[in-house]
Amino acid sequence: MAIPSAAQCEFLRKRRVFIAAWSSIGPLLVGGLLIFIVTILLAAPMFLNPLSVIARLRADTLDLTTLQTMAMMLPVVFMLLCLILLLLIVQTYRSCKREKQYLLLTDQLQ
Repeated sequence: MAIPSAAQCEFLRKRRVFIAAWSSIGPLLVGGLLIFIVTILLAAPMFLNPLSVIARLRADTLDLTTLQTMAMMLPVVFMLLCLILLLLIVQTYRSCKREKQYLLLTDQLQ
């Protein structure tokens, strides 16, 4: 059985700290996101509910400026969505790389 180096022990220590922190931070982030979604649905349903927009269009109660603003913001929102997906993919890649390092370390210890 190989003795882990100082760098490997530091890696394991940081991993333990991250995992311990995430078990409390993760649920807080999910709860905050859910509160944000409910608040937006109640305050401005047109931001998240397409049926609300359709109903206002059919009733002809949607201001032209609101419609123009929504049309202008659609490409911005789409680009931000693509950016978020790219960041998610990069973060997943980094997590898999870290996991590979962890697995190699545990293989050395066996």
